[in-house]
Amino acid sequence: MIGWEAPLVNGGMMKQYDIYTTTGGTYSTKPRPAVVIQAVSFDDFDSLTVIPITTIEIESDFRIKIEPSDHNNLDKAGYIMIDKITTIKQSNIGEYIGHIDEKYVDNIKSALYKFIGI
Repeated sequence: MIGWEAPLVNGGMMKQYDIYTTTGGTYSTKPRPAVVIQAVSFDDFDSLTVIPITTIEIESDFRIKIEPSDHNNLDKAGYIMIDKITTIKQSNIGEYIGHIDEKYVDNIKSALYKFIGI
């Protein structure tokens, strides 16, 4: 298993690299899928750090393309928007969609490291 598990406000279990429907992000005017990236050691906060997913293709080192799979349950290809990392209230977490396939995790980590510069 990659990542961690943390309790959700509603009593379920959330894992790092899970995909949930979210609302309330700065760049999100509508509900959209987002990847959970927050570390488990911060699971008692009322907020959650996520990376939104879009279907709009933009050529960038900070957009990771993911294809639909049985794990992520996406309907079509999406692009994880590393350049739009955001923190939202846990109350803005919607339905569980799926989980990022392990083959994408290293690309996400690498792009995050490059984008944040630490």
